[in-house]
Amino acid sequence: MKKRKPVAKQNHPHIGAVCADDLGLKAGFMKDKNGDVTFSPIVGWASVANYSRIKSRSMTPLVLDDNSFPTLASKNNFPDFVGVFDKSVSAAEAKRKFQSGRAIE
Repeated sequence: MKKRKPVAKQNHPHIGAVCADDLGLKAGFMKDKNGDVTFSPIVGWASVANYSRIKSRSMTPLVLDDNSFPTLASKNNFPDFVGVFDKSVSAAEAKRKFQSGRAIE
């Protein structure tokens, strides 16, 4: 039996299922040098596979970009993306969590 070569990760995502729900979360972004965190609503989630540059989990939030187009919230697409937070988390709490190195939800 021949050994299979591992599939090389590609630069373009393979998008699987998409769901239109925020799951009670919002996306956090660090917009300035002070470390202040701002939020954007999550418009859905996508399962992503075989993507070398996403640096994220397999379920990735979708947020609207500057042109109101749903876009994967990843460091590749949004360099200031810091993670997802519960909707009840304030900007100050998010900043403390990020600066302390505690896990982001």
